[in-house]
Parts: sequence; structure tokens; C-alpha cells
Amino acid sequence: MIALHTLLWPDEIRDPAQVTPGPVHLEPGEIDEAMTLVEVMSRDNVDGPEFTDHYTQALREVVEAKQEHRRLPQAPHPAAQPGQLVDLMAALQQSVDKARTARGHNSADVSSPPKKQPLPR
Repeated sequence: MIALHTLLWPDEIRDPAQVTPGPVHLEPGEIDEAMTLVEVMSRDNVDGPEFTDHYTQALREVVEAKQEHRRLPQAPHPAAQPGQLVDLMAALQQSVDKARTARGHNSADVSSPPKKQPLPR
């Protein structure tokens, strides 16, 4: 609300009670499920390769190389990501044809919708 108060003109400021959420009723089972979910998703051990800060390590290496007047370490080349270009219109047409076939319609039976006529002037 402080940010809203600083962004708006004084005559536009609303009572913060208007944006206060209403009361919430939780069943004991819902609270137990939430606690179980938090426990399952929590980790006590945050050591491991997935928690390594590679950016800080690389920055430290660059700073140390500059301090010692050494050559800067080379950035690793990203592995080539094999990509597949997708023609969205072709994929959409296949999806439509598959849906029509599933409903028992033949794509040749369905004519294109009539073109819109311009409005008279």
C-alpha cells in the first residue's frame, strides 16, 4: 500500500481495508496436507552440483586472472542444441484434420467459410 500511496494523487488514494482479503476458513485436513507438502519439498542438504554458483566461480577466475596479469579464461562454448523448427500453421492444420477425422468428417467435405463482404459506404 505504501507504493500505491506514493504513486497516486492524494485524491485517488483508497482505504487499504478495501484490498484486504476476506477471512479464510481452512479445514484441519487442508493444513495437514500443506504441512506434508512443505516437508516433502524441503531439503536439509543444499550441497551438490545443482546448487553450485557457476557464475560466481567464473567471475572469481576472471578477477584473479586480472590481478595476476594472466590471460583471461575462455568462456565455455555452449553445447549445440539440436532444434527442430515447427511450422505452426501445418501443426494447426494437422490438429484440425485429426479432430475432423475423429468426429467422422472428411476434410474435403468441409468447405471454407465465405469471405466477408465489405460494408456498404
